[in-house]
Amino acid sequence: DLLLREAKRTGEAAPLAMAETTLDRMALGGMYDQIGGGFARYSVDERWLVPHFEKMLYDQALLVPVYADAWRVSRKPLYRRVVEETLDFVRRELTHPDGGLYASLDADSEGHEGKFYVWSVAEIDEVLGAEEGAACRAALGISEAGNFEGANIPNHLDGAPDEALVPALSAWKAKLLAARARRVRPATDTKVLTAWNGLAITAFCRAYQAFGREEDLRSARRAAAFVRANLFREGRLLVTWREGRAQLPAYLDDHAFLARGLLDLYESAFERRDLDDALGLARTMLARFRDPRGGFHFTADDHERLLVRTRSLYDGALPSGSGVATEVLARLASHLDDAELRRAAVEILAALRPLVGRAPTAFASLLAAADFVEGPADEIVVAGAPGDPAALALARAAWTTYLPNRTFAFAVPGEAAAGRPLLEGKTPVSGRAAAYVCRNRTCSAPVTTADALFGILGGR
Repeated sequence: DLLLREAKRTGEAAPLAMAETTLDRMALGGMYDQIGGGFARYSVDERWLVPHFEKMLYDQALLVPVYADAWRVSRKPLYRRVVEETLDFVRRELTHPDGGLYASLDADSEGHEGKFYVWSVAEIDEVLGAEEGAACRAALGISEAGNFEGANIPNHLDGAPDEALVPALSAWKAKLLAARARRVRPATDTKVLTAWNGLAITAFCRAYQAFGREEDLRSARRAAAFVRANLFREGRLLVTWREGRAQLPAYLDDHAFLARGLLDLYESAFERRDLDDALGLARTMLARFRDPRGGFHFTADDHERLLVRTRSLYDGALPSGSGVATEVLARLASHLDDAELRRAAVEILAALRPLVGRAPTAFASLLAAADFVEGPADEIVVAGAPGDPAALALARAAWTTYLPNRTFAFAVPGEAAAGRPLLEGKTPVSGRAAAYVCRNRTCSAPVTTADALFGILGGR
């Protein structure tokens, strides 16, 4: 994510090449489930071929927005397929009937790691027949010798499939997926974790904005509704839910990741409740988690007493709570023109600057927040009636342009803009939906066509 931002900010080729090389190898290797979509936790070799086969919700949720952004930059069909197949996997295998999202799938089945995912030549040919099986095996690197303990991890490491082959390959994979579903499945960890669901809401929303699949927006809404219904108690957020029982006072990550997810949901569906709830979580973070030395504590001020009240500063397998919280404050400040939130974001970045300077690779999420705060950042408002195809076309023009630092809102004619200065004065033009592009509340003339909006945003 940070490399893509750096390529946008500087125009240099190296950061983009670095990002795309990594994304390509991950998407083409065995770390990505070529049959069913979704990513295993990590690769255990230098080729990205052999994974640790466990699949975590947070990996899917963190990778999807980066692949969607990389698609916005490059328009590579591979990146779109990865996004859509990964979210289809999450819907199919990690979703509670009521919309909450499960934590993970185990690596093992029948006592062997990866057994569910690997194939022999005979198994491929049994499903597809000898002729189609041979073509599919050639595309997926499957041989009699095998590439993993005598079996085969499907992969495209010898080269991305030709686009002309993709329709046939998709049909073969669908048959293999149906056959694989009859195997003994790895166990599912059915905990619903607030923080990871917040990350997944962001993933579904960012994918919806890029590609327009309504099922992705529905999944985001259902996950948000599940968290609201099951993981709030007496106005306070909880950490985990399983089989009807929610427990544990929420940590910083739960508040920050959920707030960002709801903010992304607001920028996708434009329901005021999502913005208000994100703001409520942000104010809780400032009131109960903020550390006057800079950043945020991992636990709230009324949490049980610990020997040390740690700060959530460094990125690890997950982005740091402080980094995401600072991003949320900056984005909410832009939406609401809230000087208090903006000042808090600036103060946190200033306080942590010396620490970031000593070890910048540990702070990518905080640096992304700094990128937004330092700007330039675009404020985009579409004014039009909900459901108006012309208004949606304008939104799509903004959503499909790579603008990592942008605030997006929708002004509905006749609705009050109270508390949202960004929307004031934004109206349709001669009865037609219109888009306004602003920086620091200084706006260009409104435009009414997607091409005209692309023209403005393309120079950003």
